[in-house]
Amino acid sequence: MSEVIVASDRLPARLIKPHTHEKFYLHRRYCSIFNSGMQKQWPRNRGYLELFAGSGLAYDAITGAEHEASPILAATLNSPGFSRLAFVEYDQELAHALEARLRSRGIADGRARVFAGDANDRYVLARALAFLPDPGLIFVFAGVDYAGRARRRSGRSPPTNVRRPARDARVHRAAQGDPCCHRQPGAL
Repeated sequence: MSEVIVASDRLPARLIKPHTHEKFYLHRRYCSIFNSGMQKQWPRNRGYLELFAGSGLAYDAITGAEHEASPILAATLNSPGFSRLAFVEYDQELAHALEARLRSRGIADGRARVFAGDANDRYVLARALAFLPDPGLIFVFAGVDYAGRARRRSGRSPPTNVRRPARDARVHRAAQGDPCCHRQPGAL
């Protein structure tokens, strides 16, 4: 699991590595593309569900800079944005921090809500899904920390192939379920 530190707002934040900046950039782009492309067919009922949401803030140990993480990026997306957002986080402290960060940015409880609990628990998921628009079109994101989650649950390291980086970025994105992975290289 990523190391957690105390950020400038006195709430916990995860330490990140430099490659995470690109992940945040791409995530925000995917959210923007989704909302722009679906705004006519689904004008008021586009939802966002993030599993393993974290605290909403990340700290770059190399530069010392704090960066908004995927939950805050999705919630603060300019028009068109998501109608409702649901975040699931296992760690109570990180869930509380995310809730506080959402409220401090003026995002109301009626639009975005954090559900503390295990993302694999069907009751937690049912509560999160019940909050989202129905009927609605839902963008689902699961930013899984494979190595950390596997160690915490089993007490031993995950298989070595989980930690091995993919040689081809398209193969890596395909393994993560990226719908854009079938396009030509360089086309996003």
